[in-house]
Formats: sequence, structure tokens, C-alpha cells
Amino acid sequence: MIKDNKKPNNTPASVLFVCNFNAIRSPIAEAIAKKYYNKTIYIDSAGVAEKLEKVNPFAVSIMEEVSVDISKHKMKEFEGLIDTPFDLIITLSAEAYKKVQELTKDHSTIIEYWPIKNPTETHGNRETIISAFRDLRAELCNNIKSRLSN
Repeated sequence: MIKDNKKPNNTPASVLFVCNFNAIRSPIAEAIAKKYYNKTIYIDSAGVAEKLEKVNPFAVSIMEEVSVDISKHKMKEFEGLIDTPFDLIITLSAEAYKKVQELTKDHSTIIEYWPIKNPTETHGNRETIISAFRDLRAELCNNIKSRLSN
């Protein structure tokens, strides 16, 4: 994790997860965080690139395995949330990290970069690909619990 601390590293009151398209990594992270911290932390997600039509079907499938439905996730673009104050922004791709740094340079927000591999870069049969998505889910779950359980 790379941290760009602009204020103390306490448990945040609000967290935004940001990736490229808000179609895989950030909606999965949002859903996991909401599963564990929804009553104590405001949680949302967004993408830095043009939004896609819907969440990746593999992402929906692996979240259904843990009884979390992200099929109706409303995709958002980061620039549409720029005036929404977040205590912590967690970026999940290098592109998102750069864009968030650019757009929040005048904000006092903690920005962290978690270099999470995009599972769509995995090649092979369906089982190999779904395994990459499950690995993503496990990595995000571990990171989220570690970061937000301060």
C-alpha cells in the first residue's frame, strides 16, 4: 500500500474506493466494506474513466458466492463525486491513483493506493478466470479488514 497522508491515519468516517471503470474492483471493495462496516462508515465507489453499462458478470458471480448482491450496482464517475468530502480515498489501480491525486490536490483527504491486479488480465478457461476474481475478493477483504479495523 502506498499512502499519501494529508491528515492523521485514524479510522475514517467515510471511504471511497476508486478504480478505472467502477465495474470490478471498486464495486467489490464497496460491497465488502459495506458488509462489515456499513453501520459505522459511509462507503461508496467510483471509476476515473468513462463508466461502463454494468458490473462485470464474474464480479457479480463471485460476490453471490458470499451472499452479496452487486448486480444492481449504480456505476459512478469520480469527477461526479469530487465535491463530496471523503476522509479516505482508496485507489485500486495506478490510473485511478494518478487521477485522484490530480483532482484532490486542494483537498485534505487521505489517499491510499492498493495495487490490486485487474482479474480481466487473466487468460485461460472459465475456472482460471473465476479463480482470479476469487483471489481479488480475498485480497480486498483482507486489506479492508486490516485497514478499517483500526
